[in-house]
Amino acid sequence: MNNVFYYNTSFDAELAGNYTDRIKRLSAEMSVYALVSAASNDTVICDAVPDDSYLKHLRNLGFAAQLQSGSASDLMGQAWGWSKHSLERLESVGCACDHPPLETVKKVNSRVFSIGIASSLGIPYAGESAHDISSLREIIKRLPYPILIKPLHGSSGMGHFVLDNPESVDDTCVKLLAANPSGVSAEPLLDRVDDFAANFLIDRDGSVTDCSFHQCVTDNRGIFRGIKIREGDDCINIWRERIMKSVHASASALHDSGFFGHAGIDLFTFRTPDGIDIHPLCEINARRTMGEVARACRRTMGGKCGLLRQIPSARCGSHSELMRTLGGYSYDKSRSEGISIISPETLRYEGSTMRPALVMIYAAAGSERSLDEMEDAIENATIRKRLK
Repeated sequence: MNNVFYYNTSFDAELAGNYTDRIKRLSAEMSVYALVSAASNDTVICDAVPDDSYLKHLRNLGFAAQLQSGSASDLMGQAWGWSKHSLERLESVGCACDHPPLETVKKVNSRVFSIGIASSLGIPYAGESAHDISSLREIIKRLPYPILIKPLHGSSGMGHFVLDNPESVDDTCVKLLAANPSGVSAEPLLDRVDDFAANFLIDRDGSVTDCSFHQCVTDNRGIFRGIKIREGDDCINIWRERIMKSVHASASALHDSGFFGHAGIDLFTFRTPDGIDIHPLCEINARRTMGEVARACRRTMGGKCGLLRQIPSARCGSHSELMRTLGGYSYDKSRSEGISIISPETLRYEGSTMRPALVMIYAAAGSERSLDEMEDAIENATIRKRLK
């Protein structure tokens, strides 16, 4: 049975009860990236519809999935994250959907769940959760500043807040809890060095398969900016044993809770007075992740390593302007090396044409040195545009 993919990247906001028009619009544009991840015999539902020129551009790069049209009663639905909304969207075209219970999905995607696992493993800085002003105030009293406060349901660093000092703590707590009705977590803001992720598949019997790793491009609060992907598992090198312990503990807890399907964990290294240490379980994401898009880009576009980079469109100008600036690094399919934009320039959304808020760029490289050069070229091209 072939698949119908639907990327509802608003999934975490839906769980948090924060499904705003802005988030809905951003998720609509992100739904097109299922066209990059899906196989040639799969189809894709998009909330914002790309034009034929974009589909032709993807085909020229080697991606072959098609937009879903008509009934899909003989196909299996595959969601980014399982929610009432994603089920309704897939079932509206007649898909069959095999998924864990939605109450389980909400439970295991809460930071309360990941904090519990991290604490059981004895991981320092696991954080604490709060659902009201008094409990958040008590947690803050116990933590050193600066303090990182996060929504209990959330992803990609969205909604993170850094509390630098005790001033206006009460006002801040009121605002954060009002914006995040499902609650927040608080932890020390560590001096991050590198961010990583492990992605895996949990079968119904609890076995873990398809485990892969990548390095994330983030800021110091963990806000997602992109993904670096390499041959093998070199990115986790000396930390492998501690990371795998977190992978298996997370997978076991997810399975025991009734979850199966795609999942991942986020982790990062940080500076200490004695050197570099690792926080081997920062978050659990019981859903698909952008790592899936990065790996699909590498499979299709080639190269020993690659970079998936997300840039605000305001920093990029038009796609043609950006590619002219990057001219010497344009993707060469014959060499499986270079930079290409994998975003549509415009989309049809709710009856009008919109420009996506984010531009997604992929760089395929034959070596780490070449990848570093292309990463610098992307940064220089978009920084110059921003400063004009």
